[in-house]
Amino acid sequence: NIKPDVYSLHIVSNIRYRYATTVVTSRVANRANTSKEIFFTVVLPKTAFISGFLMEIDGNVYRAHVKEKKEAKKKYDAAVSSGQTAAHVVQR
Repeated sequence: NIKPDVYSLHIVSNIRYRYATTVVTSRVANRANTSKEIFFTVVLPKTAFISGFLMEIDGNVYRAHVKEKKEAKKKYDAAVSSGQTAAHVVQR
């Protein structure tokens, strides 16, 4: 059972006055011959939020779209079950 390999993690924060933006870049390699699911967890302060998400796979950039929680999970599950590349961002 070959697990995905996180081989790079880069974090850049820019703080101006009382507002901060942080960009987290993670590079992951799937060395298996089959699709794998990977989980990426970030702890955020109570007043923070995720304002954007994108994936780059083989030079193609996929930008996330904000959806209602149940609709987003349903679309993610459908994409995964059909073998498509998919991402699902959940803020708790």
